[in-house]
Amino acid sequence: MRARSSIAATAPSVWPDGEMPLSATELHSTSTALPKHHASVLYNLGAAHLADARDADSTIVRLNRDLGALRIEGSDIAQDVSTFVLRDSLRRDLMKLERSIDSSYAAAVSWNKAALRLAPADDDARRNLVLAQRAFDARRRAREAQDQRNKDKDANKELGVRALAIMQQADSLVEQYRFNKALELMQQGLREDPSLKQKEEYMKKLETVTNAAKASRASGTTSPLLGSSFALLPPRHSQTPRARDPPMPASIAHRANM
Repeated sequence: MRARSSIAATAPSVWPDGEMPLSATELHSTSTALPKHHASVLYNLGAAHLADARDADSTIVRLNRDLGALRIEGSDIAQDVSTFVLRDSLRRDLMKLERSIDSSYAAAVSWNKAALRLAPADDDARRNLVLAQRAFDARRRAREAQDQRNKDKDANKELGVRALAIMQQADSLVEQYRFNKALELMQQGLREDPSLKQKEEYMKKLETVTNAAKASRASGTTSPLLGSSFALLPPRHSQTPRARDPPMPASIAHRANM
């Protein structure tokens, strides 16, 4: 990599009014109109942004390591408060760096493209362009993969809520001895969302309801005799009518009333 000259010191000699274009994109669109010796300035701008992005990238690794090392012990309130403040500060720094890295890589790509438009044979600019483009694309792919993982996580969470709702409704039907209706409900849920097969609790509940429905049909009653393993129904305590005491003999009754 060639030595980078000061951007501020170089700008007045390149642009007479002392002001650079507003963005690398604007410069890229007009770079062919600039003198070819300005390619080194464009290269330096690209190199500076590439270096900034790499520095920020390595800093993020260090900050994440520091953040992971923080512990809230709970034994010292003052120390815990200090740790909370430090953690929040590190997280803010990470967010700022994440935003700056993408913009720096994008700027490096634009500046080096502009330099190559003026000097197509500049191998240093071409190499920096490849490095910046690869890093930018890698971060984009990683971000998209993380977004997809977050979506899958949200979908699994919603799936859990849906499965729980169906199971609760099936429990309610079973408590009313409507076993076939409960079975239809759970089977319909499985047809509409086959991923429910991955829910072990759902499948166990379906098996229990299926056995209850079969027992109900086999007995021809709405409340089949179920084993203690049927966890859907709460225990029901039957109360047997108390047998009446036999009448006392008349002689005993007479003495009891004396």
